[in-house]
Amino acid sequence: MEILKVKLFSYLFLLSTLVSAQNGQSVELVYDNQPLKEVLSDIEMKFDVKFSYISDLVEGINISGDFSSVKLESLVKEVLASTPLNYQFIDQKNIVIVPGTKGPSKKVPQGGFKLSGKIVDNLNFQPVAFASVAIADSGKGAVTDLDGRFEIVNIDYPRVKLLVQMVGFKGLEKNVDLFEQTDIDIELEEAFVELEGIEITPGAFNIHTAEPRVHQLSKEEILFSPNFARDIYRTLSLVPGVSNTEFSSKARIRGGHSDETAIYLDNFEIYEPFHLEEFDGVFSVINTDFVEETKVLTGGFSPRYTDKISGIISVKTPDNISENETKISLDIINASIIRKQKISKKSSAFFGVRRGYVDLLLNQVDGDDDQLGIEPIFYDVWGKYNFQLNRKHMFSYNMMYSQDDFEMREQAVLRDDVFDSKRRAFYNWVNWKWLPSEKFYSITTFGHQWLNKDSDFKFESTISDDNIDDRDTDLFIINHNSIFDFHPNHSLEFGVEFKAFDSEYRYREIRTNRNASSLNNIVNDSIDVDTQFNGTTIAVYLQNSWKLTPEFILMGGLRASKQSYGEKTDLGPRFAASWSITNNLKANAGYGIFYQPDNVQKTRSYNGQTEPFEESSKSIHYTGSLDYNLGSSNVAFNIYYKDNKRLYDDFRLDFVNRIAGVGISDVPFDAASGTSRGFDLTYRKLLNGRHLISATYAYSKDRITDAQGFETYRDFDRRHSIILNNTFKFGKNFTLSTLWDFNSGQPYTPLTAAVEGETVFQGDGQIFFIEEDKNTGRLPAYHSLNVKLEKLWIFKKFDLNIYLNIVNLYNRQNIRNYTYDGETFGNTLEVTVFRDEVAYFPRFVTPGISVKF
Repeated sequence: MEILKVKLFSYLFLLSTLVSAQNGQSVELVYDNQPLKEVLSDIEMKFDVKFSYISDLVEGINISGDFSSVKLESLVKEVLASTPLNYQFIDQKNIVIVPGTKGPSKKVPQGGFKLSGKIVDNLNFQPVAFASVAIADSGKGAVTDLDGRFEIVNIDYPRVKLLVQMVGFKGLEKNVDLFEQTDIDIELEEAFVELEGIEITPGAFNIHTAEPRVHQLSKEEILFSPNFARDIYRTLSLVPGVSNTEFSSKARIRGGHSDETAIYLDNFEIYEPFHLEEFDGVFSVINTDFVEETKVLTGGFSPRYTDKISGIISVKTPDNISENETKISLDIINASIIRKQKISKKSSAFFGVRRGYVDLLLNQVDGDDDQLGIEPIFYDVWGKYNFQLNRKHMFSYNMMYSQDDFEMREQAVLRDDVFDSKRRAFYNWVNWKWLPSEKFYSITTFGHQWLNKDSDFKFESTISDDNIDDRDTDLFIINHNSIFDFHPNHSLEFGVEFKAFDSEYRYREIRTNRNASSLNNIVNDSIDVDTQFNGTTIAVYLQNSWKLTPEFILMGGLRASKQSYGEKTDLGPRFAASWSITNNLKANAGYGIFYQPDNVQKTRSYNGQTEPFEESSKSIHYTGSLDYNLGSSNVAFNIYYKDNKRLYDDFRLDFVNRIAGVGISDVPFDAASGTSRGFDLTYRKLLNGRHLISATYAYSKDRITDAQGFETYRDFDRRHSIILNNTFKFGKNFTLSTLWDFNSGQPYTPLTAAVEGETVFQGDGQIFFIEEDKNTGRLPAYHSLNVKLEKLWIFKKFDLNIYLNIVNLYNRQNIRNYTYDGETFGNTLEVTVFRDEVAYFPRFVTPGISVKF
């Protein structure tokens, strides 16, 4: 059976590779009222040629017919026979489509074409001098003179794409038909051009909206990657050093917990970025339809980022929207509608609403309160308004609201679990970007976030009936960052971060302490927290990037931070170096000391904590990387060692650990320090611009040590991980993706459970655990194959997208954790407790559809 599974995976993974190698010059093509644009794209793929045409020429033209066993030139002639278009073969690989009668078009003039024109700004129509004007993919171009005039000669093709760029203006792409037009006027729109700080962090990964390049992940690759929720965070496991689970979208970076990673959204740190925390954050609050770029930093990062000890995820949304668009999406997880609106030349906006209905998937039972059921409902609202005052000042306002309503009644051994919780989060912030010159740039963020939770509950170990867990936090944040290129070889970055917070906690419960109890000694804990605290945190940083030679860059910086509830100032020096050894080989190295203060919005009130810890967690990073890029292929190697000098206990008696069948059995450990070490190797190759394959192997070892010197594995330690990813685009409209994921089993704490008492169903019984040492057991190895098929239809007035995602194709029973249940036998009321295996998702098919117009 195992051999069959391996063969099945190998077949699916290699299928698109074999298809991409097929290249015949005689084919059978059948079209049924298909847009001409799609037909030309299909011919491009099958014959490895390139059509050039003006988009407006082919709009509204559909093709029908059976074009069987014909050569390329005959095929083009037959396809265009019923259209008002003609064609011209420039060479064997390039064909131009132009207006006219049937048959070959006009000939290219002797010596090529000439294109001239004038460029002005679109506000006062003044000439734009020294603008760059180029013909795409030709190496030909010009620079405008003081009158904004340019001229390009010896152009080989009649249909060209003109690229215009100028600092302070938005880049422009314009299709030009040189048979029809040889002198043009162009208006440029003012733009705000941000200076980018130098990022030489080993283990930095960018996810772009652009076409995929093999040395970085593209947004397209991430979105096409199989995952049942179309959640960008669920596919971050493609990034070496990042791990999550089928159950949770939270990123655990290089052995750290998710709370050790900062999430930025448009320069604003989001403190609660996940839905359904009771299920360990099943979905993120960030809608990928708005995402322009995502940056993932897995260690050794710059002092410009906030105080965290594991990693940074920074998400950027568009500052300008060029055209209006509405998109409606529906799948079995959620429904959403978004609107992008260009308001004027200076302003634009987007707005989106999403509602999840996981409750329907979980067969939620309505009606009688005595019935069992789970009802997790979530929704969010997100909007952004952009306004560019001029080329020196840009403003944006972001707003996001999210809410989770979670109700549950679940049968347990001694008493039912009852849980009713509502979480709400409201974020709003303003970004002011200032570019007074080409050498200085700053961004200032003013923001507020309100985080609220109200919960009533009873669990199997709860003795009291009136139990609450209420939290309320207000955070006010001011963040300023500046970049100053004061010298051709030096770039200076500096900034300040100020936060003021006000938190209230109310927690009340009497419960059996299962971990401290024994057969002869039942221990009960009475938790009654009613606390309010407020304060401030402030941090400043400075760093200089020094280009010693064109190939070698050094970066040195320092971050200093102080909390009002802490006694000392934390000083974190950071150093990094980048060396371009050859044109294809680049090496990075980094060192830094990182601190993380206690989370004021998520203190452990359920464990009796009443105020934040005074000392911050501390970690020292040693990182290095090698990147070898050959254009169509890339090999990357990363190595790291993290010395976690000060850690706090990973144990949480939060709801994610207590809901029957959900929580992970765990015990307190009193962690004081730890280490994480490992390396990863990734190979990526792009075939024909359409087929991207990647393979990653990662090795890691993550340990923690308690105050007495006892050492064990950290919760998400995974010794070996392998990821094989394959994305193949059939033309521009159909995509097949496969993702195979393997990791060795992560640790867990073995427990033995028993019941004390004779009539447990009458209320006088108790359940307790006999625990072994923390994380001395290992779950079985995990592996799963996910497949995704996605098809796009482009019509004249709207686009239709349909996808089918298959999770766990060969239905592997991957063990997520172990839980405990009980049974009665015969006529006795006594309960026998036994251990259950709780698996991740079985084979799971999720269809989806979206319409964009």
